[in-house]
Amino acid sequence: MPIPAEDQRAKLEAALKEFNAQLKPLQEALAKLEEPHRRKLLDKKLANLPEDAQRAHRTPDDQRTAGQKELVAKTARQVGISASDLTNALSEPEKVQQRDLQARIKKLESQKPAMPIAIGIQDAKGPAPKTYLLARGELSNPSNEVHPGFPIILSSGQKTVPARVEAKSGSSTGRRTALANWIASDGNPLTSRVMVNRIWQHHFGRGIVPTTSDFGVHGEAPSHPELLDWLAFTFREGGWSIKQMHKLMLLSATYQQTSLVAPDILKKDPENRYVARMNRLRLEGEIIRDNLLAVSGRLNPKLGGPGVFPPIPAEALKGATGWIVSPDKQDHYRRSIYIFARRNLRFPFLETFDLPDSNLSCPKRERSTTAPQALALLNASDVIQAAEALAANVAKAATTDEDHVAMAYRMALGRRPSEVEAKIARRFLEKSPMSELCRAMFNLNEFVYLD
Repeated sequence: MPIPAEDQRAKLEAALKEFNAQLKPLQEALAKLEEPHRRKLLDKKLANLPEDAQRAHRTPDDQRTAGQKELVAKTARQVGISASDLTNALSEPEKVQQRDLQARIKKLESQKPAMPIAIGIQDAKGPAPKTYLLARGELSNPSNEVHPGFPIILSSGQKTVPARVEAKSGSSTGRRTALANWIASDGNPLTSRVMVNRIWQHHFGRGIVPTTSDFGVHGEAPSHPELLDWLAFTFREGGWSIKQMHKLMLLSATYQQTSLVAPDILKKDPENRYVARMNRLRLEGEIIRDNLLAVSGRLNPKLGGPGVFPPIPAEALKGATGWIVSPDKQDHYRRSIYIFARRNLRFPFLETFDLPDSNLSCPKRERSTTAPQALALLNASDVIQAAEALAANVAKAATTDEDHVAMAYRMALGRRPSEVEAKIARRFLEKSPMSELCRAMFNLNEFVYLD
């Protein structure tokens, strides 16, 4: 979908119109040259199919029955015409003409004006297609027609929810709008409850309803039902602002509790279901990586834009394609949220720290403690580079060993070292460089745990 700025739209549209005017004659000439041969090749391949499949392919797409569409989909590969098939069917003079036209089209397309676009969806033109119950689940055997509407079991007794959504005239059916209004309506409290429960789970490690994806009869009951209702109401009244909900929870006395626990409280509530203390949580892999970049002074705070491709170990790339390292080195230091997400190639450092599988829904992130995590914090290139950069910054900011240690603790952990810690660190620096001390600090629980 084109999204140019208003002051650019007219200029870009004029340039595209001129471009299309030059491209169209070339494409028409190429189509005119190839079409007779394409038709002959198609007829030859169709002759090898059963008669019903042949009829399905010869029927215009908008006139095909559901069964014919299924047949076409099943046999599409058998009647496909490759570029080499088409070229081989041409005479020598036609091949020369084809190559000339293709070269001119390719050259012209390389000069196409760049129109800013965004990926999106919009209603198809014309009336919405009818939907049927399928007898025995077979696409070719439709039975009763069904209409869009809301599940009766969820809308029963709610007068604000229509039983059926009628199609509207014009470019939109209104179905998605009706669904969105129902999801976010005051008559449907489930949406706001589920959302605030997920935000609570993110900050406290456990939702008020522990089964975050199941608020039904098979899910667990909320530990604080009144709190859940109040948060849901506040969320809706606040204009569904996720940022305000984060702020509300983070500034609460509940969130600011210590994770230390008295023996009598631990005995009464070992799972901390009633939040008498703060849960000790290991940070997500993205935050650990961002912290490494931030404390070493290398974090690129740039916002927005396309995903980036930081370097990853060569062994992780074996058998994979499509990971071309971003040429701008500053992109390597952007926040982890901007790392391009590939379903078949996950960023190794983040995967070590329980990065979810992109092929599956993830209602709750796991927080494991494994040997590969310790090895990554010792040996990963991200950690080594961060340690060297932090050591260089410490060397610039301080002169004596005592000041070096104090500055390293302040930058990495946000506090001054205790006397015992400072003594051990100075003794360590007698035999090892500052970068090794910084690397050791990155391996402290204090660096990777929210305490």
